Amino acid sequence: MPVDRRYAPALTARDTSWPTTASAYLLMLWAASAFTFAYEAIAVPYAAELGADARTAGILLAAGPLGQTIGIAALGRTSPRARMRLLLPLAILSTAALIPTLVVHTPAAVIAFIALAGLGSAFQAPLNTLFGRAVPTQYRGRAFGIASTGLSLSYATTMLTAGAIASNPHVPAATVIGASGLLGTLVLLALTQLWPRDAFHRGTA
Repeated sequence: MPVDRRYAPALTARDTSWPTTASAYLLMLWAASAFTFAYEAIAVPYAAELGADARTAGILLAAGPLGQTIGIAALGRTSPRARMRLLLPLAILSTAALIPTLVVHTPAAVIAFIALAGLGSAFQAPLNTLFGRAVPTQYRGRAFGIASTGLSLSYATTMLTAGAIASNPHVPAATVIGASGLLGTLVLLALTQLWPRDAFHRGTA
């Protein structure tokens, strides 16, 4: 997602704040990815638990990406300042939207919750761009390699952990997904303390 260069100027190695800023971006991205997509690992047993069929499992898997696509399109129509103001709330939404699955077990509602989580995960698009602008040119290739590796690792860890826990017959799939959303929300709220507090990141510059 393009960012106005006048609004988010690229940093150089002389800007000593860039490692802190880039780290805040990465931690937010990795944490949200780690806790948002647990449902993808257990969509089939989750659908069966909801009393639905394999087609519903497919819809569960499609709901998140659909929500994310809609969110990215909507963000693209907002101003740079509005995107910055929305970034953290959307990140929190990406995990918090899954918490109701702990107590709500109707397929239509669950699909809506997952789509809403996908909508929240649209924050990743502008965050990726901000990360690229935050890292000085000479470090950018290496930084994106670290970001991609961490993202893949967090995603793989989520898949393995969710699948392993859900394989326990005493642990409902809904509990795995809802607990992932709850824990992820708590982690993301803690990470907001690391978010830069300048006017640019508050969306008021």
